[in-house]
Amino acid sequence: MKVKTGQPPEINLNPVHISKADGTAIELTSIIDTEAVQSLINDFYRLVHIPMALFDLKGNVLVSAGWQDICTKFHRVNPETCKYCIESDQKLSLNVAPGKYKLYKCRNNIWDVVTPIMVEGQHIGNIFSGQFLFEDEPLDYELFRSQARKYGFNEEEYIKALEKIPRLSREDIDTGMAFFMTFANMISQLSYSNIKLSQSLAERDAVVEALQESEKREKARSNELAAVLDAVPVAVYTTHDPQALKITGNRLSCEWLRIPPGTNLSKSAHEGERPEFFKLFKDGVEIPPEKMPSQLSAAGIEVNDCELDIVSADGRIRHVLGNARPLRDENGNLRGSISAFIDITERKRVEEALRKSEEHLRLLSDNLPDSAVYQYTLDPDGSGCFQYVSAGIERLIGLNSRDILNDPSILYRIIPSQYMGELIEAGVRSAHEPVSYTHLRAHET
Repeated sequence: MKVKTGQPPEINLNPVHISKADGTAIELTSIIDTEAVQSLINDFYRLVHIPMALFDLKGNVLVSAGWQDICTKFHRVNPETCKYCIESDQKLSLNVAPGKYKLYKCRNNIWDVVTPIMVEGQHIGNIFSGQFLFEDEPLDYELFRSQARKYGFNEEEYIKALEKIPRLSREDIDTGMAFFMTFANMISQLSYSNIKLSQSLAERDAVVEALQESEKREKARSNELAAVLDAVPVAVYTTHDPQALKITGNRLSCEWLRIPPGTNLSKSAHEGERPEFFKLFKDGVEIPPEKMPSQLSAAGIEVNDCELDIVSADGRIRHVLGNARPLRDENGNLRGSISAFIDITERKRVEEALRKSEEHLRLLSDNLPDSAVYQYTLDPDGSGCFQYVSAGIERLIGLNSRDILNDPSILYRIIPSQYMGELIEAGVRSAHEPVSYTHLRAHET
């Protein structure tokens, strides 16, 4: 079991006195609105796809989002592996300092991260983010297959669940945990605010003072959230009304367009207020304002995996990919939207370069004199197929490359049977090492 304590930016945890009237400790379930918190983390997970859960000190899951099948359908179902889960949740969350986090691999070999919820030095719960693997660590299939056999899991279904686990970078974890630690502080402060208010209702002056303190804390939390949004490597856009008349962006979104923070980015703004310093395109066609992601989401439509181009006034093009979600008030009425996009310009450039390179290589291979080039893939079960056969095959043996791709057996039928075994062996070996093999001509029958 691997454990690592994170070193995130410092989070200022103000001491809070919180207890029942009889002096006994307050439990987390009695001081948070689980439905409201669940809605918040659902929205957060849909935006960034980082799983999380809120636990009390007894190991009870109060709210969660993004839990993976490998845990809910396997590890948490089997009594022995479930025991490992609860052990990890309870024991490994001990001795984590406020404003810090602990990264560990549980006994079921899945990574988790934990940060505590502290109130006046009292540990009342934990925020877990987990059920992930790092993107730079290879999947140890044999390890998980042995686990499946040991605990009686359906091996293939277990491996499918394994392959669905999020693969996160260490930067993703640092960024996500910065948010979660701020969130833990918010829970602590909000819990204090609610209880303090209920204790002070009998005294008007005390109520006013509590409300003033609450406003200060709310502003501080708002500033913390703004800092988190400015820190994430994602362009985040907030639509402030259902008509999408005002849209603002975080630091990165403004840097993309080289504009001051707070600039209205809405193409739906009133005449004379609409920005002219950028345009949005999809598949080469300019997007009208009512079809833009923020506007669609402000109208109640969820937008997923939206790929588009941001074209600046100076002609610079940025390819982006993202999602957008509606925002609603406490009565369920639409009040705006929030969207998040990542820059995929470099990925698109590499894809285009690769496409051109493949075209160039195929053109060269199709015109090699007295030669043919083919690409053959071999599956783990020993089966395989042709992915590419150059046009030179027709000049060599009289078979059309498209026919071979559709039915490889027509090529095998012209190879003398005494050479077939040797040819297959050479093909298998070539998947692991360079192999020199004498070409067989069609007339050798």
